[in-house]
Amino acid sequence: YRYFTGAPLYPFGHGLSYTRFQYASLQPKLTTAPDGPSGTLELQVTNTGEREGAEIVQAYVRPVKPPVTRPEKELKAFAKVLLKPGETKTVTLALGPRAFAYYDPEAKAWRVAKGRYELLVGASARDIRLTGSLDVAQAALFLAGEDAAGITGTSLVIDGGYLAAAEWRTAKTRFMES
Repeated sequence: YRYFTGAPLYPFGHGLSYTRFQYASLQPKLTTAPDGPSGTLELQVTNTGEREGAEIVQAYVRPVKPPVTRPEKELKAFAKVLLKPGETKTVTLALGPRAFAYYDPEAKAWRVAKGRYELLVGASARDIRLTGSLDVAQAALFLAGEDAAGITGTSLVIDGGYLAAAEWRTAKTRFMES
């Protein structure tokens, strides 16, 4: 729905169920690792209906102040949970480095901009039930495909240059100051 201005009849992720679900206690966590920022979202889902049912818990990510035009929100993780009536389960959704990234066609790379990211969890793109946020402190850059040196695979830009093949095989990315 990137350039669509109306309201879709059935939003992305829409589904029907014979029971009802309640979401609670969203706990977002951010981890900074050598291969970029990663996160986890932990929440409780309860079947509040009278029948056993399955729910697809969906996590959307939205940068608060993106440096480029981005979709309103992007689906980045989901999990199916089966619950008996009255049962509650903890659901954990993993957000890898690409969950915060956008593709930069000029650099031919995926970029992670530093800043605040809103986390929206729900049953569909329209049915958002919990929100939270994470702050990414450092920007990252991931090069994919063939770089200017003719190396194929995932490589890394450091200070405007490219790492040698042996170096980029051991480090998937490095945080870059933006």
